[in-house]
Amino acid sequence: MAPSKKLKNTSITTQQLTLFLKEAHENCSFASNAEKKTSQDGKEQIGPFSIPPSPLSYTDSWISKKDGFSGEEEVQCNGKRIWVRTYTGEILDVQHQVGGELHSKLTKVLRAAQKISPDIHKRGPAHIQIEDYDYQSKCIGGIHHFVGVEGVMHNGNLIFSLTYRGGDVKQPA
Repeated sequence: MAPSKKLKNTSITTQQLTLFLKEAHENCSFASNAEKKTSQDGKEQIGPFSIPPSPLSYTDSWISKKDGFSGEEEVQCNGKRIWVRTYTGEILDVQHQVGGELHSKLTKVLRAAQKISPDIHKRGPAHIQIEDYDYQSKCIGGIHHFVGVEGVMHNGNLIFSLTYRGGDVKQPA
């Protein structure tokens, strides 16, 4: 096996980051159903998550409204940001919005997609069908730099869309 690339200005390898992100997503993300905190300014957060003695920590924070949200996942190494994924999403159907009668079904589909993502930087697989929900995702790039989009169709209508981008954080020299 070839040696794993190190992130710039850190001792962390791609393999270490990937393994840490998998563990963080299982324990501390939307897909994990982890407990969230809400700050006075309305920002919601899951984390920080860490595995001692590792120098890495993970946080997912976002601002949401009834029909949409935007946020950022962040990995720090010894307190310095080394990797991020920003995202913006929109729930296009009133019945699927927060408080709507079908919101829990949309949440179920999105959590399932995140749990079976083939690559940790992607938010889900290229396609899955759960009941009458059709999830699709497209991501270009790798863990060090990527952009992507995901969507959920219900009975042929687009009800959810999300764009995301991220990768390594460039550190000052």
